[in-house]
Formats: sequence, C-alpha cells, structure tokens
Amino acid sequence: MSGSQHNDIGGQEFAAARALLVIEQYDGLKHRAHGICTIVPLKGVSLLKGIYRDNLDRDAGDIDILVYPASKAAEFVDRLIKAGYTRQFNYLSDTDALSAKRKIALLGRGPLETDIDIHLDLVTKRFFRKTCGRFNEDAISRCIPAGDSEARLDKIDEWLFLSQHACFHRFQEGKWLRDLQLTAETFSADEFLSLTERAKRYGMYRIMQICCNELIRNDMDVSRHRLKTIIGTHRNRFYKRVKHILLGRHSKPMKRIISWLWEIFCIDSTGNRLKAYCHYILPRQNDMKAIYRTDSDIKAMLLRVPHAIVSAITVLTFAIYLCVVSLKPNSAPR
Repeated sequence: MSGSQHNDIGGQEFAAARALLVIEQYDGLKHRAHGICTIVPLKGVSLLKGIYRDNLDRDAGDIDILVYPASKAAEFVDRLIKAGYTRQFNYLSDTDALSAKRKIALLGRGPLETDIDIHLDLVTKRFFRKTCGRFNEDAISRCIPAGDSEARLDKIDEWLFLSQHACFHRFQEGKWLRDLQLTAETFSADEFLSLTERAKRYGMYRIMQICCNELIRNDMDVSRHRLKTIIGTHRNRFYKRVKHILLGRHSKPMKRIISWLWEIFCIDSTGNRLKAYCHYILPRQNDMKAIYRTDSDIKAMLLRVPHAIVSAITVLTFAIYLCVVSLKPNSAPR
C-alpha cells in the first residue's frame, strides 16, 4: 500500500472518529433540551445522521441546530451555559440584536467538543429571510418527530436549506455541492417536482437555479435532464452575472462588495431586491446592532450616517459592476 493510500485511510479514520464525537456531543444537547424545546439537527450533524450515516465520511465543524419554539431558546441556552458552554458574542444577549441575527453561538467546553450554532429560524440571513414567505414556519410544521426532544427536516426542505447555505457562501467548500448531490440522488421524480414548486413558492428559485448550475458545471449532475429543466438556458443575463460573480477575478474591494450584496442578488423578485437594497442602506435599529455587534442603542444611532454613505456607494458600485458584466459578450458557463 502506498504512502498516499495510508494517508487517505488515516484521514478517513480521523474524520470518522471526529464525526462520532460530534454525534455524541449532539446527543448530549438532545438530552439537555428535554422538557424545554425540540431541536432539529442541521448541516453537518444532520447529514452524519442521514446520508453519511453508513461511513461517516463527512467533516462537521460546528454543530448547527434549530430550536423551536424559538421563545424557548433563551431557557435552553441558559441550561447549556450552566453545563459549561459560553457565549461567543455577548451582544446577542440584547433582544433587539438577537431579533435581527436569529442565531446564538456557543463555544465548546473543551478540545474534544465543537462550538454550537443555535438557529431560531432556518433562514437567518437578515434580507433574504424577509422574502421567503412562510418557509421557516412551514418547514417546522413538516418536520418528522425523532424522539421526545428531536425532529428531522423533510428532505426537500433540507435540500433547500442546504442550497441557500452553500449559495450564500458562494460554494467555498466542495463538500456543500456533494451534500446537495447525494441528497438529490434520493429524490423521486415527484420529489423533484415538489422541490421546484417549493423553491418557487418560498422565493428560493434563483438559489436552486444557481446550485443546479454549479452541480452541472462540476460534473455532479444527479439527473441531467431534470437539472437542465430547472435551470433553463445558460445563455442569458442572469447566468452570465452568476458566472462572473462566482468565477471571475475580482479586486479585494470588489470581493468584499460581492460578499456583502450577494445575498440580495439571490432574492427572486426584482421588487424585493430593490427593497432589500434600500434596507441595506437604511437598516432598522435592531439590524444596526447585529451588523456592528453591539448592544448599545447610542452606538447604533451614531453609526447610521456613515453606514448609509458607505452602503450607498457600495450598492452603486455593485449596480455598475452588474451592468458591465451584462454588456460583455455571451459565453456558456463551464
């Protein structure tokens, strides 16, 4: 056996051992949620208990969980803090900041434990979640009970949740496309139709199109004729913009602008995108607290004018960038 094969096996064994520790820690969270709330495993821990359960061949960083009802999250967090976890960001003790962030981060208790992200909603992006209708509520209602204090996402809802996570991070990690591929491989023809219908209903059609295009571009197509039906033609303005945003070479300032506004670009409706750009320039007070990680009303107020000026310049620069991209000659994404 070659050295590289030994390294591969060693890496797989380490990943499996790490996965077992993550699952054990998650089981402890389930125990502590008993009598308070229901938790739903998300991302890595959910996939380890699902499509990767036979080989545990999936890295899991933080443990992500959804807590419902969300009104019980504070009580659950208090129980975890008493058990030795600590808050990563103290500003989220502020009710206004938490209402905008919709997520609480806790640090693990030692080197063998990972950090925990507690989601109050499935979609936590502050602009996008305002455009996805009742997805958060409906997905919870479709959850499948898995014990006294645990439930699992319906697999179509899980694909949509994973797709928006991968898309908002612009597919920076290859494992996210693999997750989407393996999950979609379990879909029947009717489930593919349901996926498309839900994506349109909840304002996630652009995200689904982008993810399906990335699967095809990376030769990870589950069922090429189905995915091509979803994404439509490559040769249009939308895909040209997506290609340049994801694959183009950008200066450092432009990379930062894209990272700030990509979430808004992914919103389906033109009207909702325009509203989101306006809210980006003139955010509410709770959003200001979340953006600048502060629980101070005064600080949030003082930052409003400089924030509006910088944000307006950012939006204008991004709009010019999109126009320039649209004027470039057509080329099919690869």
